[in-house]
Parts: sequence; structure tokens; C-alpha cells
Amino acid sequence: MNFTEFYKTNFSRLVSYAQMYLGNDDAMDVVQDVMTSLLEKQSIMTFVDDMKSYAYTSVKHRCLDILKHETYKHEYCRRTLMAMRASLEMEMQSNQSPVSLHLEFKETEHHANQAVLELPRRCREVFLLSRVDGLRYKEIADRMNISQNTVECQMTIALQKLRARLNVS
Repeated sequence: MNFTEFYKTNFSRLVSYAQMYLGNDDAMDVVQDVMTSLLEKQSIMTFVDDMKSYAYTSVKHRCLDILKHETYKHEYCRRTLMAMRASLEMEMQSNQSPVSLHLEFKETEHHANQAVLELPRRCREVFLLSRVDGLRYKEIADRMNISQNTVECQMTIALQKLRARLNVS
């Protein structure tokens, strides 16, 4: 069976399968990504005995990766909110007004954002992919087409520069 036939026969079934894990739009995106990957690797895919099983397994793994990433993002937000709440409670106990707290928070946030913007381009990209998008070093390396060691080095540089810029030990 050629790729076009495989696509026509299996696309909607794979989307239905992906919908067991994700919403409709995300399921469509995952299946489209898997199909694109299969098309790009068509010449080496001749070694795969059961293309249908391979496609289903690929869809399942991509869906699980998305769910893991979403869980990580929610956990990061939850921890950040807890830290902010604890900080706010401590500040309120010190009789500081909520307005001055808000202004202080905004000023700190501005300084942090400015420090990130001042990072070298590659450091900034790696830092944002790691800390904002929640990607692992391996995922960042794959996305940026660099080695995982380079990602680790860029993160080290970024964190050193941010600590120095923000006077954090």
C-alpha cells in the first residue's frame, strides 16, 4: 500500500484514537504530525513490518507527551502561585500595603523580563523553551537542532547571567 492509500484509509481512525487522549483539534494536529513524519521517513519506513501499528503507537506516544507537558505546565503554575501567595502573606504580615506590594511585584517582574531579553539570542531561546514552555533538554535539542550538551551549556550560561543581573545567589 502506498502512502496516499495508507493516509486515506487510516487518517480518520487515527484521529478517533487520538481523541481518546486529547481534544479534537490537538488530536488532528498529532495525527497530521505523525503522518508528515511517516511521509518524510517513507524511504526508511520500508523496514517497518506493520505500518498501521507503527502509526498507532506513534500517535499514542505523541498524545502522552502532550499530556505530560500539560501536567508539567499546570504543576509549574501551581507552584508559582503558591510561592507568590506565600510571599504576599509574608508581606501583608509586615504591614506593607497591597498597592506597594503590587508595584514591587510589577517592578521585579519587569526587571526579570528585561534580564531575560538581555540574554544572548540562543541562551534566551533555550531558557524560554525550558522555563516557559516546559520542554526537557532533549526536546529543546531536537527542536533547535543542537546537541543536548549545548542546551545544558546554554542553560548554565543563561542562569549565571540572570543570577548576576538580578543579584540572586
